[in-house]
Amino acid sequence: MSMRRIIIFGGNGFIGRYLVKYFSQAEYIIKVFTRYPERAKHLKLCGLLGQVEIVSGDIYNNEQLVEHISGCHVVINLIGNLYSTKKSSFYDVHVKVAENIAKIAKKLNVQLMVHFSAMGIDGVHKSDYANSKLMGEKLVKESFPDVVIIRPSLVFGPEDKFFNKFARLSKVLPFLPVIGGGQSVFQPVYVDDVARLVFHIVDCEIKDKLYNVCGPNTYSFKELLDFVFVATQRKSRLFNISFCIANILAFIFEIKIISVFLKPIIGNTDPVLTRDQVKFMKDMTKLRDIYPIDSLKKMGINFSTIEDIVPKYLEIYKSF
Repeated sequence: MSMRRIIIFGGNGFIGRYLVKYFSQAEYIIKVFTRYPERAKHLKLCGLLGQVEIVSGDIYNNEQLVEHISGCHVVINLIGNLYSTKKSSFYDVHVKVAENIAKIAKKLNVQLMVHFSAMGIDGVHKSDYANSKLMGEKLVKESFPDVVIIRPSLVFGPEDKFFNKFARLSKVLPFLPVIGGGQSVFQPVYVDDVARLVFHIVDCEIKDKLYNVCGPNTYSFKELLDFVFVATQRKSRLFNISFCIANILAFIFEIKIISVFLKPIIGNTDPVLTRDQVKFMKDMTKLRDIYPIDSLKKMGINFSTIEDIVPKYLEIYKSF
């Protein structure tokens, strides 16, 4: 077995679980850093006995980061928040933690670092999410100059929180809200394709690159919601709301008790919508360029479309 060691921060997350699958098949020794080790035990089944180790700790504690990164040849940072909290702000997670991981990785002579950011964050943004991601990129690059930065678009797959969420909502709500006319633009990418790309980058030891990772097709937010109705065989019920109204609704959804009340519908206690997400969606209406994927295809990956994949896992939401 190859003795190449890799640590994946956020390895039990949506993308992380797919990365563990690919790296374990290639006989890497994998360390999965997660906040909830009990929930990640299933990942040990991806590899041989002792090949996948589950570790936990305080991501703000540099001594613990040093302990876990020591001896690793590759560091992958997937840690990120979709919404900010007092205990875990965008700045804390996307900037401070990312920079610390990069500094420690460099100090410990890690061979390769892969840092996950987000697509569409260039330019002037009002969104704290976008600005924190961009600042995190800058500081990670300064700390670990050879870092590979991955900017994924909207990532979809059986466990995603986009198509599944709106499919659930379509079952219980009389209509789905379309924010700002649904003109925000996305280029969805399949989670398995993202994982295969990152595996290729690491296995081929590619360094000092920035990848906008997206699927072959571009859709407006409205088109994606219409697709949910088609996939679940439901009549399209969309209701347009302005960004201003969406901002008011987001304020309500950010109240914790509301999220707890909606858990049976949504499946978790994450806010359905936040004010910062409204800002980001408004910024995404300015995105009109289609990111080319020719260079990504040269790596041997045939990127899947939502039409290929999504209907299969939205079967459970179909109207019969």
